[in-house]
Amino acid sequence: GSSSPFPPYVTSTWTLDGNDISDPNITLGDYTINIDYVKREYSGKLFQLSTTNGVGTATENFTLIVQYGPEGDGEDHTVYASIGDNITLIAATSVDGNPFPFYGWGIGNIQVNLTGRYSSDSVGQLTIENVMAEDFGPYVFGTHNGIGEDFTIDVTLTEAVIPSSPENISFSDLTDMQITLMWNPPVTMGLPTLSGYIIDIYPPVPANVELETNTTSIELYKLTPGTVYNVSVRAVSSYFINGGERSQYINFTTFKGGMRCVTLLITVLCFVVV
Repeated sequence: GSSSPFPPYVTSTWTLDGNDISDPNITLGDYTINIDYVKREYSGKLFQLSTTNGVGTATENFTLIVQYGPEGDGEDHTVYASIGDNITLIAATSVDGNPFPFYGWGIGNIQVNLTGRYSSDSVGQLTIENVMAEDFGPYVFGTHNGIGEDFTIDVTLTEAVIPSSPENISFSDLTDMQITLMWNPPVTMGLPTLSGYIIDIYPPVPANVELETNTTSIELYKLTPGTVYNVSVRAVSSYFINGGERSQYINFTTFKGGMRCVTLLITVLCFVVV
């Protein structure tokens, strides 16, 4: 617009990174600019004021720095480990803020010093070597930059407990090539709680026969007729992926080839003779 009532008239133009400004949150004056709602995307952008009166042109550049509080992508969660493990706690894979926040780890109300068995290769991660009993507990990853609310994530390190053996394994529906196995859950479900079971069978069955289940029974197919098999069951969890204690072994012998049970259905037709 024009800001001088006398010639040569002065006109002013605002641009954002060289483009016209059309954002409804921005009000342009001759020599001022008002932003009703600051957007983070404007941080580092170049606002330029150009003034001209027909004789010459003058420009002024302004770079807007938008400050905002700490933020990240993590969520509160629990991690399981055993004594002697090397474990990395991951509170967040990315942390941001302007200015970039200070950050650190604590367990309870005690700050974790990144020395000895404790280290951090990246923001939001804490590595503990040779986990000891005193390492289990509630950890907090905290950030702070004085702008807005702090960003914190709670990570609880819990000692893993191996599930005990499934109980009372039995079978039914035995034929020459298949069988149904059944069992009861273990007394100790473990931590984290068990997620399923693995079947151990010898002699081995074909590779495409499913030997894992999340229930307490399974049907096995493609067995060899007239063969003695030994079977046991292990409970597994997300930590103990190879399973806990094995159940007792049971053995069974498949029927010799060709044995089947067949039910014949006989239909009797009745006619009325006229």
